[in-house]
This record gives sequence, structure tokens and C-alpha cells, in this order.
Amino acid sequence: MLFQLKHNKQLGIRDLKQLNFDETKLVDRKKYKILVLDDSGFPQLSTLQKLGYKDIDVEEEYKNIEQFSSYDIIFCDINGVADDLDPVYQGAALAKQIKEIYPDKIVIIFSAVAQHLDFTEYYNAVDGTIKKNMNGNEFSKEIDKWIIKLNNPVTKWLKLKKELENAGIPTSDIAVFEDYYVKSILTNKDFKKEIEKYCRKSKISDQLSRYLPLLLKLTIEVMEIVAT
Repeated sequence: MLFQLKHNKQLGIRDLKQLNFDETKLVDRKKYKILVLDDSGFPQLSTLQKLGYKDIDVEEEYKNIEQFSSYDIIFCDINGVADDLDPVYQGAALAKQIKEIYPDKIVIIFSAVAQHLDFTEYYNAVDGTIKKNMNGNEFSKEIDKWIIKLNNPVTKWLKLKKELENAGIPTSDIAVFEDYYVKSILTNKDFKKEIEKYCRKSKISDQLSRYLPLLLKLTIEVMEIVAT
């Protein structure tokens, strides 16, 4: 089997737990697209833009589910948003729908008004809930927390792994991809030639080759983050 470095053990994502690096390196405020859905506007926008969040949009109404497709982090107000979808739970119901349709996105429910109904189902369906009357600095900390999660090496691999599984790639081949990814990060050495050779010899060479560029790009990206 490919990449068995130590005691004939194939590396897995669990082995990245030994990776010790400063998580603040994962904060890339220019990389991720953020959407705030709030019918009353978003006064913190200017402050956040000054703090380096260059791709943050504010929209006042829900148009269709496709409007969320290009965003990485979505903050959704409750009251006054999507009351045509659910006149009682409004934006909370919409946030749940967004998370179900786009599970890889970070979806946050926020509201300035205390809710007197049972919103447990909706709060549990999304990534988090916050008060929207936070100041710019507090909101920045909240955004950075989710950027770190999105940029985490484990999260990144799990996202690619899910894509491979959905494409029908065999578990054994996914394990080899995972081994390459983890080994490269832990050793800070790219084993591109080895993984390319494995793909060429595979019985599903054409199928693996379609995903190989994604794996290589992701691996190099994470190696650069960890090495800095």
C-alpha cells in the first residue's frame, strides 16, 4: 500500500491531531464570502470592511434558495425574513433550509429580539446562534471563529472526502488519497509523483485523475498554511 511510512501504518485524518500550529494562521478574511440577511440592514458592515472582510454582502430579503449558493458563511435574521416561507419561524426556518441544501456552508441564526417560541429544532439544525446587536469587534471575532473552522485542514479534507464518496470512489482509494494528504502535511513534503503513479495504475484511473488536481491543490494550500 502507498505511503506506509511507519510500522506499515496507513495514515488517516486522525493523525493530524499531532499537528501543532497557531490557528490564527487560518484566518483569511479576504478569501471567504459572507452574507448577512437582515431586513433592517447591518450597521456593522462598514467596520467589518475596514477590518479586512472584503467580500461581505448585506441583503434585506429572501428571494430564492439559489441566492446563497456562492457564500461560505451566512448570517440569517429571524424576524421579518422569509415570513412567506414560514410565518411563525420565518428566518429560522429559512436558515434550516439553507443548511440542509448547502451542508458545507456555515449558517448562523441571529436576532436582536428574544424569541418566545420553541426554536430548538432550528437552532440545532444550524452551526450557531448569536445576538445581532454585537459591536463590530465582537462580530469580527465570531466571523474569524468560523473562518478558522472552514480553513482547518481536517474540515477541508472531510469536504473533499464527501465529494469523493458521492462520486462513488472506492473506500480503499479514498484512504490512499487521505494518506497522501496527511503524510504531505505532517512531513511538509509533497509526494506528488507517488500519488500520480498510484492513480495511473488504478483500475479506475480516469475517475481518480479527475479528482487528483483537487487533492494536489488542497494539499499544497494546507502545507503552505501550516509551514508559515
